[in-house]
Amino acid sequence: MWKRVSIILVLGAAALLWAYLYGPAARQREGIEQAESLRTQFEPLLAKDPRFADVTLSSRTNPALVVLGTVPNQAALADLRNLIPAAPPPAARFSIEWRVTVAPAKSGPTREKSPDSRD
Repeated sequence: MWKRVSIILVLGAAALLWAYLYGPAARQREGIEQAESLRTQFEPLLAKDPRFADVTLSSRTNPALVVLGTVPNQAALADLRNLIPAAPPPAARFSIEWRVTVAPAKSGPTREKSPDSRD
């Protein structure tokens, strides 16, 4: 009787250990760690360029590296896409999500004149 219980406990413990080390949660943890590593690699490069001041990098639990924000023009967007790869490395266990838009052109402050102004 005790021999059977011991065998069941050992096999159960082995299954739990295998699931922790190689199961879906382990793959998710690995993907998040890879995305975080890439984030810490690219954040200093973004900080050096003022065009990317409104761009942030974050990692998600699905796992993914999210590139989020706005850039001033299409040329800055192209430079950002050249800086950060559009797809992760082949062995990576995460995706890269792009959510970067080009900011609308600013035409400067305008002041409407009211009909009764004396300007």
